[in-house]
Amino acid sequence: MKLDITPLSAPSIGQKLRWKSAVSNIETFLGEKPFLGSFIATFLLTLPILLFFRSYFQWDDDYYAVLLLKGMVLNSAPSEFNYLENVLLGLGLKNLYIQWPSIQWYSGLFILTHFLSIWAILTSFNLGANRFFKTFLFMLGSVVLEIRFLNDLQWTVVAAAASIGSFLLLAALWQKPDTKCRAPALVMVFVLIILSVLIRPNALGLIATAFAPTVIHLYRKVKRTSTHRALLAFFAITAILALTAVLFHHYYYFRNREWKDAVEIFKERGPLVTYRTPVDNDTTQPIFNMIGWTPNDLKLLRFNYFMDPDTYSVEKFHLLNQYFPQFIVDKNPQDTFGTMLSNPGFLVATAFFLATLPFLTGENLWFILLDALWTVLLLCFCRFYLWMPERIYLPCFFLLNNIVLFFVLPNSQSSSASPEKLSRFFKWGIALQVLCFVFTVYLAALHYVKVRYWAFQEKDLKVTMSYLKPQDDQVFVVWGSAFPFVKIGAFDDDEFLRHFHVIALDWFQRSPITRAMMDRYDLKNVLKDMVDNPKVFLIAHPDELNLYRTYIMEKYKKDITFKVYFNSGQFTVLSVHSE
Repeated sequence: MKLDITPLSAPSIGQKLRWKSAVSNIETFLGEKPFLGSFIATFLLTLPILLFFRSYFQWDDDYYAVLLLKGMVLNSAPSEFNYLENVLLGLGLKNLYIQWPSIQWYSGLFILTHFLSIWAILTSFNLGANRFFKTFLFMLGSVVLEIRFLNDLQWTVVAAAASIGSFLLLAALWQKPDTKCRAPALVMVFVLIILSVLIRPNALGLIATAFAPTVIHLYRKVKRTSTHRALLAFFAITAILALTAVLFHHYYYFRNREWKDAVEIFKERGPLVTYRTPVDNDTTQPIFNMIGWTPNDLKLLRFNYFMDPDTYSVEKFHLLNQYFPQFIVDKNPQDTFGTMLSNPGFLVATAFFLATLPFLTGENLWFILLDALWTVLLLCFCRFYLWMPERIYLPCFFLLNNIVLFFVLPNSQSSSASPEKLSRFFKWGIALQVLCFVFTVYLAALHYVKVRYWAFQEKDLKVTMSYLKPQDDQVFVVWGSAFPFVKIGAFDDDEFLRHFHVIALDWFQRSPITRAMMDRYDLKNVLKDMVDNPKVFLIAHPDELNLYRTYIMEKYKKDITFKVYFNSGQFTVLSVHSE
């Protein structure tokens, strides 16, 4: 009698054949229906994230844009002006909010743009070889970043994702120009490039720079035909239309004197506080004496106050921009390489990058390593000359990982290595991918806990506002991020803020919109006229209160005190009184 000692867990030959047959069928389907297959994969990746992870805005900027488009809290009528997105997009969204105000168009546009971006990325994989393998790896390794991007919506990230999708799809068409899907692929490329320009053109420039080595690499490898020249012509036409949108945006703002002045202030103030580090010491004291600034004036600027037209003029900002160098090491301490190295998104992106390298062969491996070096150099430039927050480096590494997948070639298709060697690397890659997936599940669980906590905070904020009961004859001066707008869901209807009127001391405080809100409550100088005014209240952090008190003492030789009008665990409302 013979004993069967085959382990129960070992798959039978029939099971292996069925698995190979299923993979082969999926591979064939993705090749024959690249757009449909990519759509299904994108849907399967995106839907669970949207169901289990509530979307918020990462920063106040996007929430302010929503409120301006809706015509509530910050202004009394819908407006296409918000500095951030192109005014063509603003006009479209404003009219959509006017016609159908119950639909959250701004947030929906971000989700749709990101969905189209992932769809384009997966389609670029399906126009090449190893379609199922690339799609599977993408869905396995991009979960955490997708959760991050869809849960914490941010205009730079959305525009960058659109640029990545358009460039990768165009690269796939460059390698396979005679595909039957060329027409719909070009339509998707066009839509994504235009969306990227309308949402944030700077993000398109960043991704184009990061993608430059891939462009050179593919251009050299492919023998150009008339179809390639047609692709170049298409790209040139798209670029011209995108440039036209940018020029129209500039014209639309500068045709109005008030908006022209506001934009000039915005453009001079931004680089000063973001790209430079103005300090007041013995060396720099002469420049501040020349423009009449006190140390408190500089601190106010750092804390988002620059409303006084005489103190914070375009000419003085321009002078400081010329005086202080832009290429420096010690600036933006919150956006350092140390911060990047501890970021969960960066960690999982790096782990996935390293785990995918074993699936590259020959020339492609060396190219990817050089491309990784180029990405690091680009980020060094951003860190020391511009700035390097999460919304800059995460899209760059997301692009790098997708370029890796674009060139993945796990099969024995290289004559420079033996099948045994390729098989060994393949096994190492699978092992590393399993470890990366375990890390991904851990980070996804942490993010889910965070989202649940934010949902509780959002519910608590709505209860708090019901106790505050703001009235239409009251206005609240919100200093910087003192009010937790970011804790409100991106798809909330915001009706609980309907009677909450705000003058925001933020990046658009010198705009005609803020001026209109000040005129509504008969305010000429916010910090001065708030004192002893029973209808004007302040929401600020303790550091800002100290700066405010010093400001009033320096400018008007008065002392002020703050009394708590309303207090909650999330913000405190104060009334301001003279002594």
